[in-house]
Amino acid sequence: MMHQMVKATILVVFFGEALTASAAPTLYNVVDLGALSARRPNGGAEGICSAGIVVGMSESEVGGFHAFSWTPSSGMIDLGTLGGSYSDARAVNAAGVIAGSSELASGNVHAYRYTNGTMTDLGTLGGERSEAWSVNDAGQVVGYAERADGLPRAFVHDGQSMTELPTLGGDRGYAMSISDSGSIAGNAETSDGFTHAALWTAGGIVDLHGDFQDQSWAYDVNDFGQVVGEWDDTAYRYDNGTYVPLGTFGGNSTQPMALNNFGDVVGGSEYSNGDYGAFVYRDGQLIDLSRAIPTDSGWVLDWANDIDDAGRIVGWGTINRESRAFMLIPIPEPASAVLVLAGIAGLHRRRRLPMPR
Repeated sequence: MMHQMVKATILVVFFGEALTASAAPTLYNVVDLGALSARRPNGGAEGICSAGIVVGMSESEVGGFHAFSWTPSSGMIDLGTLGGSYSDARAVNAAGVIAGSSELASGNVHAYRYTNGTMTDLGTLGGERSEAWSVNDAGQVVGYAERADGLPRAFVHDGQSMTELPTLGGDRGYAMSISDSGSIAGNAETSDGFTHAALWTAGGIVDLHGDFQDQSWAYDVNDFGQVVGEWDDTAYRYDNGTYVPLGTFGGNSTQPMALNNFGDVVGGSEYSNGDYGAFVYRDGQLIDLSRAIPTDSGWVLDWANDIDDAGRIVGWGTINRESRAFMLIPIPEPASAVLVLAGIAGLHRRRRLPMPR
């Protein structure tokens, strides 16, 4: 497919100086994933797998948000709930196994595994609540679950039973992601009550906090052990002891949500006016995704939640004043296009609408 170039000239203001950015390249085509309800068309995409299956949540016809799965052939499918009014789908593997959380009829929330049309309650570690955040191609699900004493602990579920993961000496732990190689990224409390980014491997738990002063959180890990998260409220990609800062769109905060096996990172970044926009970080550049799609699409891309190894990105954005699930499909482009977009990433201002829950 031939590379498309945006012909318009954009006049923007940055730190009080007028800058002209011409020929901003289009790196992605945007796909509207639809909605479960024509009357309530709000939702967002949370995960994508190598098979192109997308999962997330969308407002249902009966009210409340329901987990969904999406493929080009099936469109958006309502996965239902565990008896309550709410469910979400956080992750999906290449076999179509989905991990997420759902409200029960009692009002409590439990982690689930969804496969072959059945949503299975994964239970807890003895308490009332659990949530699932990730599933790998082996079908292992991770998240957190409350114990009988009410404390949340990270867990891994192998399809048969839930196993509690150790902390860094404190009371709490949360598993956010599991790679196909079996490494688990998340957060664990230390004996002095601080939260540190952590990595669970076959050898045990590893503290990724390094020499940072405050607290840290890890959100995703790939098959090569690269981790993305926040250290002292700054977004980094961790790679074998090296912390690479991702930058921002001019504001104070960037939150990375996921990375693929090429080290490309997606999430949301703050503009200087306090609003947020979806980004991809690749080749050392933080790219504003709302600038990387056709200018006549009508979309503002508010948040990116996942990216696969083909470079497809899913998240939620605003179109016609509605919060909708999207997927971005890369358009082959010369390397110079990435540099152009990175150069103007901090220059436009978008309003971030809160993700409905």
